[in-house]
Amino acid sequence: MFSCENKVKILVLDDDKLVVRVLLDLFSESYCVESAVSIAEFEKKLLSFKPEIMLIDVVLPDGDGINLCQNIRSRDEYNEVFIIMLTAARDSGHIEKAYRFGANDYIRKPFIPFEVSSKISLLAKNIEYQQTVIGLYERQKDINNKLFKMTSLINTNVNLSSKFGMITSLFQITAFVDTAFIEVIFFGDNDSVFSNKKVVREGFNYAEYEKIKSKLSIFSDAKKIKQSIKIKNPVGEIIYCTVDSLFYNKQHAGYIILENSIPMPKESADLLSLYLDFVNIKGTNIYAQDQLKDEIKKDRKELAKVRTLQVALLPQFQEIDRYDIASSFIPMEDISGDFFDGFYIREGVYQVVVCDVAGHGVASSYVGSSIRGIIRSISKEIFDVEQQIDYINKSVMQSMKEIYYFSSLVLCQLNISDGTVTYASAGHPPCVFYDNSVNKVFRIDNTGPLLGLSDKSEYETKRIIIKEGDCFFIYTDGLTEAQNSKKEFFGTKRLIDSFANCAHENSIDIVHSILGNVYEFTEYNNLQDDVSLVCLKRKN
Repeated sequence: MFSCENKVKILVLDDDKLVVRVLLDLFSESYCVESAVSIAEFEKKLLSFKPEIMLIDVVLPDGDGINLCQNIRSRDEYNEVFIIMLTAARDSGHIEKAYRFGANDYIRKPFIPFEVSSKISLLAKNIEYQQTVIGLYERQKDINNKLFKMTSLINTNVNLSSKFGMITSLFQITAFVDTAFIEVIFFGDNDSVFSNKKVVREGFNYAEYEKIKSKLSIFSDAKKIKQSIKIKNPVGEIIYCTVDSLFYNKQHAGYIILENSIPMPKESADLLSLYLDFVNIKGTNIYAQDQLKDEIKKDRKELAKVRTLQVALLPQFQEIDRYDIASSFIPMEDISGDFFDGFYIREGVYQVVVCDVAGHGVASSYVGSSIRGIIRSISKEIFDVEQQIDYINKSVMQSMKEIYYFSSLVLCQLNISDGTVTYASAGHPPCVFYDNSVNKVFRIDNTGPLLGLSDKSEYETKRIIIKEGDCFFIYTDGLTEAQNSKKEFFGTKRLIDSFANCAHENSIDIVHSILGNVYEFTEYNNLQDDVSLVCLKRKN
């Protein structure tokens, strides 16, 4: 039986099984982790599993994660729980609302595992300190107020993101430590010294760092962490001085000096040590975050190059005589797992491919590029559509079975002379066909399961004939899953209605019209998924 004793408890709520799997793999070794895929399951687990940290997805199958956050905050037993929202949204509105409703932090999808583990590690350390503080509170009722204030200060500063903010927070310890004077010393580059002072009690005659550093061995012995001593101030009065070392990225970086007319009580010294531990750990986290930001900037430059290459690989559909083809490519991230392609596989036969790889970003782009390469390499040797898609599926299963990336795909071949389209669809959203002779729109469902599910999957082919004025429309699910402010999906019905209203126009106008309807529906907010569109129409 797995034991959670002495481990921080984390409850993950996300309906994306891949996200849950990654988080469980990331946390299971160091923490006690449970997961749920719906609000109903989440509420059941709360009855027996008392989490200290909650990771909640914003968009859930049976409700809204932000409203759930507000509901949790209304319950007294969860006042101290850390709530982190998981969101793929890029607009500030979702994030601001989450903070207003009680969230401590948020993580954007797709997330960087190191960033997530750093945040959780810091929160776990903070929880450990809170537990220590509670133990001290139970033993010494008379310092209850100080313990509360220290805990509040940690909670207030848990999201600090700069060295300056970390230094400034040290002056807030007067909430739980009795002192008359504080001086914070931080060493800079080229042996420079930054000093910040605060006189807590007016009229107190303090001794500055420059006056006392020669008298305290801690300033000359790097191995010393803390020292307390009784010295005389510049006017000859006895003062009690406490000096603690400060660390940044686990390296000695300065000191905090506290002076008073009486010795520091043990409970205050203990609380100070706890808070300085928090500050030193926070310093390590801030340094790591700064390094991560630098790496992200570098990665962004590389991603921009990849995006340029992705766009450069998009086909030039206008090469096809007697046919009017238009397309659009809208990646959610800098790069996308969506792609479409078009090329001649032999004289008079043009092949069009539209693919949607699960997820977004670098990994999805890599998988998509691999699938595109497979298709390009076999299409002039394996002409049969059914055989092609079967070969693609087996190749995906063999080369990518360990990474659990599934893909939907439409593969169709157009006979230029007679307009026959032979196609197969692997778990892709239904295509849409406009028959000009009867002025009707027809939905065409997929002919087999997603790529990557099983090497035994079977796929059928279908044929339609595109006559003059007819139109064949292919898209990825980012289009139909676009949401408005009421969390309603644009959906297949709205798409078909939009297509029917403009099917008599040329291909580029059809694409623009449908995208315009989608953006109007979403109130011109960013889409939540990659979108690719291809519209094939036979000219009159």
